[in-house]
Amino acid sequence: MEKIFDAIKARMKRNTKDKKKDEEELACMEKIQTMLNEGVFVKDGVWTGKDIEVINDKHFLTAKPVVFLVNIGGV
Repeated sequence: MEKIFDAIKARMKRNTKDKKKDEEELACMEKIQTMLNEGVFVKDGVWTGKDIEVINDKHFLTAKPVVFLVNIGGV
């Protein structure tokens, strides 16, 4: 997350024309960091269309569906 925050902040300093998009992305990442610190999966959050685009670009593991496999076979 620190690398993501650093990259967004550096991009915001260099590029002023997409500042609104960068601010939205930063807000989304802050929300994700709060959720992860609380132990909540990204997939369980309430997201807007723009947030989903940002999340899909970052490939968070906790944004993926969860599948539990159980082996009940005998020896």
